[in-house]
Amino acid sequence: MRAIVITDSAHADLELITDFMQTQFSVKIKIDFLLRLTERFLLIENMPFMYPVSIKNPLIRRCLIHKNVSCFYEVTDTQILILSIQDNRINPDNSKF
Repeated sequence: MRAIVITDSAHADLELITDFMQTQFSVKIKIDFLLRLTERFLLIENMPFMYPVSIKNPLIRRCLIHKNVSCFYEVTDTQILILSIQDNRINPDNSKF
């Protein structure tokens, strides 16, 4: 099984998103999101090719975490690199993936 590795960029994305959730909504919303994210990471770890490839780059896959948040990742021979966690509402056309 491949190990999941979260890049520094994805970690920074996650911090921004969860801080926003906690500030604008509640700690419960933030915790619910983090639980959902953990569930998706477990699915990705067990079945890395289950999510569709990105439109812009066929080596990158997109997992919908929540209707407003997506995770972009790359599968290699030894690991699964979490490249970005993006809010789908903020400039979706400017996404790198």
